[in-house]
Amino acid sequence: MTWLGKILVFVVMLMALAWVWLTATDYTTRVNWKAQRDMWKKGFDEAVAARDSDYKRHQAELAALNQRSESLEKDLAASKATIDTLARARREDKAKLDEVMTATSTVNQTVVQLQTVRDALEKELATVRDRNNKLEADRLELTVSREQARRAELAAQNEANLATARNNELSRLNDDLRNQVAELRATGGQPSRAVIAAVGGRPPAVPENLRGTVTAVEPGAPDLVELSIGLDAGLTFGSELDLYRLTGGGKHLGTVVVTNVYAKKAVARFRPADGRAIGRLRPDELPKVGDTVSKLSTGGASAQR
Repeated sequence: MTWLGKILVFVVMLMALAWVWLTATDYTTRVNWKAQRDMWKKGFDEAVAARDSDYKRHQAELAALNQRSESLEKDLAASKATIDTLARARREDKAKLDEVMTATSTVNQTVVQLQTVRDALEKELATVRDRNNKLEADRLELTVSREQARRAELAAQNEANLATARNNELSRLNDDLRNQVAELRATGGQPSRAVIAAVGGRPPAVPENLRGTVTAVEPGAPDLVELSIGLDAGLTFGSELDLYRLTGGGKHLGTVVVTNVYAKKAVARFRPADGRAIGRLRPDELPKVGDTVSKLSTGGASAQR
């Protein structure tokens, strides 16, 4: 074997070792990503279940507190009616006592009987006063209980609001995680340019019949646009779409490449169809709100490559 053959064999062996290392690294990255995704999904499901359980429990407690409050209000109304009845009886008793005192001054023969009647009336009046005092104390206790029930109701509402805020925060965190998963899936944990170069410059596959619109254009950077579709429609980091303007007879403006993707929207960078710089384009050749994006056609993909 010549020296050239030995050198080629050694180079082939080094390339084979490098390929084995790259394959192992890719497999390890995929396994780690799947484990992290399963862990976050499990945590999210547990948080949602806990939120639903807390919400149902708070609703049940709130219903019980409402029933207790209504019962206390009915008891308070009944106590007030009793107090009014006793007050009327007290006034009537006082009127009878006045009549007895007047009769005492005119009829000396019935003084002893009237004195006895007066003593009895005074005892009854003392009993009525004690009863009035007890009813007043009961009314105060019922008022305090009602206030406590209202405070408990407010506390339950606050806990329900906190549970709703926690659910919103978890939903936002889920969107961020889905965006990170999409970027990792598209880039393989490496910068996007290196990945695109490694796979021959091919953009990620886009679902058939995909269609969306431009919802916003960055004022200071007209080549950055916001799209009405995102992860839910099948977009990923690096996806390429055709950009059309259907008004004015229809026009193919160029392509857009997704740089950031979320659940319901995405951010993409515009590439003119003729390859000119953005600063050399006329205003009607730049993207604007309402333009249509769709799956990259075969001809457009070939032109881009």
